[in-house]
Amino acid sequence: MIFLLKFSIYFTVSFFILNFPIGNKKVFNHIEVYTDPVSNKIYEKIGSSSNEIISEGKKATKKLFNNTSKKDVVRTGHSSRFKKSNSLPKDEYTPEEREALLKILNQEN
Repeated sequence: MIFLLKFSIYFTVSFFILNFPIGNKKVFNHIEVYTDPVSNKIYEKIGSSSNEIISEGKKATKKLFNNTSKKDVVRTGHSSRFKKSNSLPKDEYTPEEREALLKILNQEN
């Protein structure tokens, strides 16, 4: 908690110091003239290295998934631990129920 309080105080003080006008510009703008080229180089370096890392990661994952063959995949007798929800019920209808269902289906067609 004390850290947040100190941080907010230091941030506010530095913000006001950097906003003091000297001549036609603020202090921040005078400093920016010298730091802008260096900061642009840093941003470019970070961007290019992150793009290289991302492209290497993409190549590694493609290689990983392309190396897997169907022979390597081990299949078990069970495709899933859960019972399929669209499985049909067992055919345990009485003859009367069967006739009633057939009449209903024939009426709709």
